[in-house]
Amino acid sequence: MAKKSQSYSLKLVILCVLVIVMAIPAMFISYLVFERSSRADEAVTEVSQRYGGAQIIGGPILALPSWNQTPLDAIDTEIVSYKAA
Repeated sequence: MAKKSQSYSLKLVILCVLVIVMAIPAMFISYLVFERSSRADEAVTEVSQRYGGAQIIGGPILALPSWNQTPLDAIDTEIVSYKAA
C-alpha cells in the first residue's frame, strides 16, 4: 500500500510541475496579445488625433420661397401671403 501512496504522490508532483511548465508559455502568449492590442489602440488614437479633426459639412443651400394661400370666410376671396424660408 505504501508503494501506491508514493506512486500517487509522485504522479501528483509531476503533474504540478507540468502544469507550471506549461503555464509559462501561456503567460508569455497572453502578455504578447495584451501588448499588441494596446499598441493597436495607441495607433488608432494617434491616427484619429492626426487626421480626424472636426468635420465641416457644407454645400450649396437652396432657399425657395413658400407661398401660403389662406381663404377668408368673411370675404369670399383668397389672400396670398409670402413667407420667407
